[in-house]
Amino acid sequence: MKSLNTLVLLPLLGVFFAGGCRSPLDLTSTWTNSPVSIDGSNSDWTSLTTLESPSLSLGARNDQEYLYLCLTTADPGIQAQILFAGFTVWFPSNHQGAHPFGIQFPLKRDRPARIEGRDQFEAMFQAFEPGMNSLLILEGSDRQQFSVLQAPAIKVRIGLTRGLLIYEIQVPLKTTSDTPYAAVPTAGGVVAATFETSVADRDELQSSSTRPGRSMRRGPGGAPPASLGGSETPGQLRLHAIIHLGQSGL
Repeated sequence: MKSLNTLVLLPLLGVFFAGGCRSPLDLTSTWTNSPVSIDGSNSDWTSLTTLESPSLSLGARNDQEYLYLCLTTADPGIQAQILFAGFTVWFPSNHQGAHPFGIQFPLKRDRPARIEGRDQFEAMFQAFEPGMNSLLILEGSDRQQFSVLQAPAIKVRIGLTRGLLIYEIQVPLKTTSDTPYAAVPTAGGVVAATFETSVADRDELQSSSTRPGRSMRRGPGGAPPASLGGSETPGQLRLHAIIHLGQSGL
């Protein structure tokens, strides 16, 4: 069924990943009988797919109502991008012809003070964490900001444990009046997603021992791409994934 599901999704990917130079990651989601706790911890994740480039691990789980995603990385450069440049997960729109929608968390920041070493990075993360209380929904030119506690059935959290950055998100799988933003799967049970940091110059986001981040402009927003593709930009993380949802009892 996996090859059939991919064929069903190809027309959508032609728009969603237009111009991309890297093949999407093929990822299988595991069915869960109980909700995943979105707490910035990887304790609920026993099996993640590990990549060498970019240097990170990614996992997916789902039940009937939600898709749960976990991304982890110990790479200082990627950690700095996620923490300071603005990190967005994009999904195809629920409506034909509409823009993809993105969930940005953490929000893009202005350049922080120079960081020297891992200990200082972790100290800065601890200082910033209480302020990570908002997320943005991006769709075309629309920007909607929500408290992370009041977003419509979307939950997201980021944590740092023993040098490992852990990002977790919960997204509805069905569109309702209470869940207007959802990662609606194809008829074959497939969801497309793109994980992306905002564009930055190479010397702006190197490693935690140099200058870990600077937004291209002030403010938490930043326009999403017209299509979720294009060549890789220095200092930008972009990962496309095709997620095959798990089924109950399988």
